[in-house]
Amino acid sequence: DTKIFNVTFSLLSMPTKADLEGLRSRLTSLLHALEPSSFDVRQVVVDADPRRKQDDSTEKSYFALLDSLVGEGILTRYTVVKYEPRHIQGMYKRIFNRPDVYRHLHSSTGKGFLSYIT
Repeated sequence: DTKIFNVTFSLLSMPTKADLEGLRSRLTSLLHALEPSSFDVRQVVVDADPRRKQDDSTEKSYFALLDSLVGEGILTRYTVVKYEPRHIQGMYKRIFNRPDVYRHLHSSTGKGFLSYIT
C-alpha cells in the first residue's frame, strides 16, 4: 500500500502577542475536532513580514511556543515565509511558471501570493 498524497493541516499565523496568547488553545481545539491522526502534516506557516517586526521577546516566545508544540507532537513542523527576492522569484517560477514577479489583483494585503513562499 503506497501512499501518494500527504494530508496537510496548515494554519497561517503571525508572530504577534495576539497569536502567541491563543495559538496553543486554537491549535489543540481545531486538531482535536478534526482528528489529528488523519493528518500526515500538521504545520503552522509563519508570516514573519519584516514590515511588521515585533519586539524580540514576543518573537522569541512565539518561536519557543512553536518549538514546544512540535516537541509535544501537536505540530509536525512549522515553516517561515521567506521574503528575500530570490525566494519570491523562485515561487513565481515554481508555481506559475513565470520568471517575473507580479501581484495578484485581489490581494488585500498587497503581498500577492507571498504566503506560498515556504
